[in-house]
Amino acid sequence: MAEMEKNEVNIALYQLLADWNPMHFEDKTMGDAEVYEMMDAVHQIDDVNELARKFQSIFQYSFEEKLAIEDCQKKANEALSLEGTCGL
Repeated sequence: MAEMEKNEVNIALYQLLADWNPMHFEDKTMGDAEVYEMMDAVHQIDDVNELARKFQSIFQYSFEEKLAIEDCQKKANEALSLEGTCGL
């Protein structure tokens, strides 16, 4: 894959995950560390349920709040679809 395409995927993935903002921060950059952790997970995990659990654990570790697994699955599915359409 061309480096440019990979960058575009990462930008789109970042926007998708940052826009999710499950903690409802007024300043969305407060969740940036978690967004980068989720992006890393998307590149390593290709199973929706496993990825959803990873998303859930990232937020639970950072904010001691357990997100609904259904919300995590929806976002994991979108992230994997986005990554998949770009042929990573």
